[in-house]
Amino acid sequence: MDKKLKIGLLVLLGLFISFVILSQLVKYDREERIADASTDNDTKGVVGPNGLPMPKADKPVYKIFFENSGSMNGYVRGNTRIKNTIRDLVRSIEAYDLAEKVEMYWLNSIAEIRPGDLGAFIENLNREAFQSQSEGNLSETDMSQRLGIVLENIEKNNVGIMISDCLLLPRIGHGTTIKHLLPQNKTEVFHQFNSKLSNQGFNTLVLQLFSNFTGVYYDYKNPMYTSNNQYINNKDRPYYLLVFGKDQYLAEFISVKDQISYIQEDLNNSHYFFLLEDRDISYRVVPNPRTGSYSPCKDNPHNCIENARPETMGELNGVFQFPVAVDFSKLPLNESYYTDPDNYWVSDGYTLSITEIEHEQFTHRLNLRTENLQNQDVEVRLINQIPGWVNNYNLYDDTDILDPENIEKTFGLKYLFEGAHRGYLTHSQYSDYYFEISISVNQ
Repeated sequence: MDKKLKIGLLVLLGLFISFVILSQLVKYDREERIADASTDNDTKGVVGPNGLPMPKADKPVYKIFFENSGSMNGYVRGNTRIKNTIRDLVRSIEAYDLAEKVEMYWLNSIAEIRPGDLGAFIENLNREAFQSQSEGNLSETDMSQRLGIVLENIEKNNVGIMISDCLLLPRIGHGTTIKHLLPQNKTEVFHQFNSKLSNQGFNTLVLQLFSNFTGVYYDYKNPMYTSNNQYINNKDRPYYLLVFGKDQYLAEFISVKDQISYIQEDLNNSHYFFLLEDRDISYRVVPNPRTGSYSPCKDNPHNCIENARPETMGELNGVFQFPVAVDFSKLPLNESYYTDPDNYWVSDGYTLSITEIEHEQFTHRLNLRTENLQNQDVEVRLINQIPGWVNNYNLYDDTDILDPENIEKTFGLKYLFEGAHRGYLTHSQYSDYYFEISISVNQ
C-alpha cells in the first residue's frame, strides 16, 4: 500500500476514535445533568399557600407542646373549642405538607412525648389522663421554666408550638410578695430568650385565643394544694399559642394559620417578635391630601419639601400638614399596630395620624401635622414595643377572677411579654424601632 495512503487512513481512524470518545463524554455529561436536575426537583417540594417555596429537604419537624398542669384542666373538660383548634391545627399542617413530621408533647415540669396518633392525643386531653399518665409535676406552673423546656427542645430545623394559659404564677414564699415576684419572673423569661437567641436565631409568634372553660381557677394566693379556689362555669377564658421558628418556617405557618377556621374564629390578638435584617423601607412625600402649601425639592423630591406655608383661611388657619406614603409590606405586624399613633415617635411640634391605602407601591399614609411651622428635619419612627392589647389583658391581681372585668384577662401577661421583648433586644437584628424616616421641611 502506498505510504501516503496508509498515513491518511491512520489519520481518519484517529479522528473516528476521537469522535466516539467525545460523543460518550457528551452523553455522560448530559445524563449527569439530567440526574442533578431530577434531584433538584425532588428537593424543591411544594409551594406554600402564600406562594413561598418549601423545599422538601428543608421541611421542619413540628413539635407541639400542650401544657397539662392543673390550671389547664378547665380548658379540656368535655368537647371544648381548644380541642377542636388543636385538631384543625395539626390536620392543616399535614394537609399543606409543612412538616417532615409532627410530634405531640405534654408540657409540665418536663416535656413528655405522647404515643399514638392525633386522635389519641385529643382523647387524652382530660384531667383524668393527665393525672394517671403524666410523669411530671402538674401541681405548679412556673412559666419561665416551661418556656425554657420548650426552647431547649427546639432546634434550627424545628417549629415549636406551645399551648398554654400563660399564667405567670410565681411561688409565694415567706417574706415575699407578688410585687417582687412578678418582676423576678420577667427576668427569668428574659434569661430564657436571651440564652436561646445567643445560640440560635428564631422568631416568636404569639396568638391570643379564647376557649370555653369549666373548672377550678387557681389564683396566685391559692395554689392547687388549697381548697379556697374559684369555680368558673363555662366562661370564655384566654389561652395562647406561642410559635417558635426561623423566618421561612413561620412565614409558611402564618399563611396556613389564616386558613384554619377554628383559629380564625377564636383568635383575639397577636404579636410577632421577629429578627429583621433589611430595614430599607421605601417612602416618599406625596402631594395630597395636604393642608397649606409646599413644593417638592428639585434635587430630592421624595424626602424634602420647600416653600412650605400654613393654611391661611377657615378653621384650619395656621395648620400645616403633609402626607408621606410608606411601604410596610416587609414587616409582618398586625394592621392595628401600623395605624396606632401610640406606636410611633415623631419630632416635637408634630402630630401623626395613619391611614391604610391601596397602592401598588405603598401600604400606608402618614399624615404629619403642625401648628408651629419652621425649618426643620421632621423625623418619624415606628417603635418596636409591646402592643397596647397586652396591657389591656394583663391582670395584676387574680383573686377575683369571676369579676366580669377580670374573667378575660391573664395574670402577669405583660411581664411575660416584657421578658421576651427584653430577651430579643440583646440580638443585633432586633432594635428599638422597625424603621425611621426624615423629611426636610423648608419655608
